[in-house]
Amino acid sequence: MGGTLLMDVVIDVTGEVESAVIATPPNPAYDKLVLGAARSWQYQPATLNGKPVKFRKRIQISLVPTPGR
Repeated sequence: MGGTLLMDVVIDVTGEVESAVIATPPNPAYDKLVLGAARSWQYQPATLNGKPVKFRKRIQISLVPTPGR
């Protein structure tokens, strides 16, 4: 079972994911796994006037099933 998932993440001034929430209807088969992975991601911090700032990003994730599973 594949599909597309939208997730909103807030990235703090150090580039770490501060929060992550699923923006599409829930899918228990994937949501916990995707949210857990997102919390380990690291980003280059956004900047405003040369200083790091917190920002929100919407991410689209394509879910592709592994054949034979």
